[in-house]
Amino acid sequence: MRNSVYLKLVAILVLSTITSLVFSNAASASINVRYNKNVPANSQQTQFGCVTILASMWSRSGYLFNGWNSLPDGSGNAYAPGDSCASLPDAMTNLYAQWVSVSTVVFNSNGGSGSMSNQSAGVTTPLTSNAFTRDGYDFDGWTTNTDGTGTSYVNGANYSFASNLTLYAKWTSSVDPAVAAKAAAEAAAKVAAEVRARAVEVAKTEIKSVLSSGKPLTADQLLKADINGVTVKNIDLVNADIAKLSDDQKTDIAAVEKVVFKYATVDKVANHSPLSMQDLASVGLVSAESKYKGSISIALKSLPSESLDTYEKISAVVAAVEKENGDRKARLAALLAKKR
Repeated sequence: MRNSVYLKLVAILVLSTITSLVFSNAASASINVRYNKNVPANSQQTQFGCVTILASMWSRSGYLFNGWNSLPDGSGNAYAPGDSCASLPDAMTNLYAQWVSVSTVVFNSNGGSGSMSNQSAGVTTPLTSNAFTRDGYDFDGWTTNTDGTGTSYVNGANYSFASNLTLYAKWTSSVDPAVAAKAAAEAAAKVAAEVRARAVEVAKTEIKSVLSSGKPLTADQLLKADINGVTVKNIDLVNADIAKLSDDQKTDIAAVEKVVFKYATVDKVANHSPLSMQDLASVGLVSAESKYKGSISIALKSLPSESLDTYEKISAVVAAVEKENGDRKARLAALLAKKR
């Protein structure tokens, strides 16, 4: 008796489960969806026995699929792919594809290095994170102009993608401004020095060419070669002395510089400009072994310019001072000898 009751209960449960499944499948099978491409030209596809809503089966150039709606203009109920069909109101429901126009953002490194792909979307979307780098600089977001002006966007900011856009990386120096300014100044000075050195070498080559042709030099040609001390007053004297040089010396820049220095020294003496005895000795006005350099210096400073405006006049003054001091020394020696 107990077994009979047990079997009846099992039979009732099995029958109940089968009935539930049948009705469930029947309910699911009774939901059908007609999908509409919507625009620009409509096309339809029907899904019978809908369980979950499908993704779009169409594509549209320049647009992205943005879900379904119960009305063509998107003002009805919205549905997304994967939603349960049980939420649909009718056994045969029309759903209309919704499209959003695609816009593209182009990322420009603006002096940096690396690469980033363009980003396209049709709805508000976070911008692709920056992948550019630049030595000595830190990334400081994006701007719509290369000079950092315009609209700014932080890294990963949301963009509506309502229109196409080019974004330029904005960089800030990671080096201390004072250090950067010093480095820039040093670099500029180095470049200037290199340019100047090349110009001087070119000018020296030109001087050799002029002298080889037997022509006189101009003050400007000598100054460009960084051979200073030539004036309108002494240029003729310089050329006269250069003309007396041997052929091999005429193309020797060191010999030319020595001639120019000779007359530059004469001008300094005449103008009572600061001058060392070494300068006088290097051009032969004073003997390196002279014991009367102090007296010579005093004499040159005390005489008027017109008495010192030529090499010969200065030589005469130096000779006179040395003779006077030599004679005084001789007389003193004679007196000392008599006392003995």
